[in-house]
Amino acid sequence: AQVEPKREADEAPMTEKQKRIAKLKADLLAPQLPRRKIGGGGKASEDDDPMKKERFTRVMDHGTPRLVTKNRNLNIKDPKALQSRNMLLNLANQRKGIAE
Repeated sequence: AQVEPKREADEAPMTEKQKRIAKLKADLLAPQLPRRKIGGGGKASEDDDPMKKERFTRVMDHGTPRLVTKNRNLNIKDPKALQSRNMLLNLANQRKGIAE
């Protein structure tokens, strides 16, 4: 990186834009090892992220409960479960604007 500025100095005087470009080039060509060590903890922290490990096992509390969805076969023997399903379906339909 030290040879390049000397060679450019031997040529015609540089404009401001050329100086900026030369400085950026020198920064890009400089050895990157120290910078990588400083910011290199990214992958380790992603692996240790507990939310990603539990992504498929944790209980999701949003969306429509399975009991409510219309396209499932109804094998509900419990009258209370059937009643709660109907109530939830009515609430969902009211929100959508399909109230009976």
